[in-house]
Amino acid sequence: MGNDLTNGTGAPKFTKTPRPDDVHLRLLATSDLHMQIWPFDYYRDAPGGNGLARVASLLKVFRNEVPNTLTFDNGDILQGSPMGDYWADEEPEGTHPMIAALNTLALDAATVGNHEFNYGLPFLERTCSAAHHPIVNANLHHAKDQGATFLKPFVLLERQVEDYAGKHHTLKIGVIGFLPPQTTAWDQRHLKGQLITREIVDAATEWVPKVKAAGADIVIALSHSGIGRPEATANMENASVPLAAVNGIDAIIAGHTHLVFPSDDHQANAAVDTEVGRIHGKPVVMPGFGGSHLGVIDLLLTQGNGGWLVRDSQSLAYPVPPDEEDPVVLEATRSAHQATLAYVRRPIGRTSVPLHSYFTPLGPTSAVQLVADAQATRMAEILHGTPYHSLPLLSCAAPFKAGGRGGPGSFTEVPPGDVALRHVAHIYAYPNLLTAILVTGAQLRDWLEHVAGYYNRIAPLRTAQPLVSAAFPSHDFDTITGVRYEFDLTRPARFKIEGALADQDAWRVRNLTFNGSAVEDDQQFIVATNDYRASGDGSFPGAHQGEVVVRSPEFNRDIVAKYLGDAGPSRQFSSPNWSLTPIAGATVRFKTGPGARRYREEMTALGLTVLGTDETGFLTVEKTL
Repeated sequence: MGNDLTNGTGAPKFTKTPRPDDVHLRLLATSDLHMQIWPFDYYRDAPGGNGLARVASLLKVFRNEVPNTLTFDNGDILQGSPMGDYWADEEPEGTHPMIAALNTLALDAATVGNHEFNYGLPFLERTCSAAHHPIVNANLHHAKDQGATFLKPFVLLERQVEDYAGKHHTLKIGVIGFLPPQTTAWDQRHLKGQLITREIVDAATEWVPKVKAAGADIVIALSHSGIGRPEATANMENASVPLAAVNGIDAIIAGHTHLVFPSDDHQANAAVDTEVGRIHGKPVVMPGFGGSHLGVIDLLLTQGNGGWLVRDSQSLAYPVPPDEEDPVVLEATRSAHQATLAYVRRPIGRTSVPLHSYFTPLGPTSAVQLVADAQATRMAEILHGTPYHSLPLLSCAAPFKAGGRGGPGSFTEVPPGDVALRHVAHIYAYPNLLTAILVTGAQLRDWLEHVAGYYNRIAPLRTAQPLVSAAFPSHDFDTITGVRYEFDLTRPARFKIEGALADQDAWRVRNLTFNGSAVEDDQQFIVATNDYRASGDGSFPGAHQGEVVVRSPEFNRDIVAKYLGDAGPSRQFSSPNWSLTPIAGATVRFKTGPGARRYREEMTALGLTVLGTDETGFLTVEKTL
């Protein structure tokens, strides 16, 4: 095996010197591919992004370097691009393109992520039936037979491995999978009464000993769950840290949060070692999203009295190289790519104004207002003649693409003119369903207070302050139309990002009014939103305390498309209904996409000064509050 530990891709040496009877086992992993196969941005109808084709090119290099290699996928493969929507909407014949692409890579095993269920169980079952690899999960059960898991909880892989002396051994690798317990709530329209979930750590505590009892020499956990708090808590979404503490697990592939580990994305602490990529002393890797990285774990295995042990390890997430695509993956999905292009280019309407999200932190953008107006129009029709018709109707929408982790190209931008289906998918990126929640004025205020956590605290008479919290995802930055309000950023945030109360005396929302009058705590409102927000996604105080009164079978995206077609190109959007409270002597900065330069008149009206483009490609702008 020679010097395979110092290969041309830069994998570091083990810290311990391998012995002749040691085995070097390499684990390769993808996670959160989200239907990114070709390096093509269907929203912009132009090349862009990474995707599985590029990961596959790198994966084959790593695989060829080490004879003992296993390859896994960690879930969220079926949703996230127009190709996924096309395949679900049109259901053409043949193998699903993501499954076809993964089949070319000869995976050893995979698990499912929460987004696998977005298109329903029949679609998922049909799709996965064509996979050439086992798919496992141990914390998702049938509702009517809670003792039975929906998928195989684990699989035992038997592989012949070669040690450093060239001797062969039979190694049995147990592979077990987990997903967030919130999955059944997020997709309850498909899963209610069908499936239930268990806590990740509880399921692991039960099943890992069974994997060992079945004969596993080592156990690999495919954890579609992020790296969060160190201790296990109820309904824990990101449980990979306490999962690593479960006895018997030897390595973890983590995911779900779209971050990278090991990296500065996570803080080092007593349990988490971000240098060598270990949690509770066990190797962990998290390979980003959309094909941005390949996860690599190198294990140095040795035989002891108790069987095979991990003597040393190294975890690394490798960025995929640009402009290197695997031709086998491309060829396996070429017809699906061409069909997707035809699908997203279908014209559905026109707009006379640009629809973009470049200036999201400063007020309602045209793209968000479009979604809010479309939802309100349709929900008013649905509520007509019901007891809720007389209640004030509000509408909640968020910018799904406003930079952040998505990078400087991840902004909505639809120029004036013809609007195609790809533009609508650009504005509304997820297959959510229109839903209505009944909330009180007090709940509405808490909802907006959580939204206000998008911002950092801003001090008067201080310059060059970062306006937006990098930790707050833009898709949780809800605009609620139908009421008026301000955000006073001199005050601390009332809620933490995960929804817990941070400061009970903190109130950022000011002048919350409806029809010119202050909103009362006991006043009632109907809020048109989507099923994810209604089911608790984002852990929004106020929103998840409200009562769901409408569960429409209509997709929000379809409602936006119809609204674009019906309203004509010269529609009037609802007037801007929120703003930031002026702060004396304060200047703030935020990052936007370089495409914002095309809207100089808007920048002038907003009082923005362009400071330049940073090393990551974002455009930094400054404003006096």
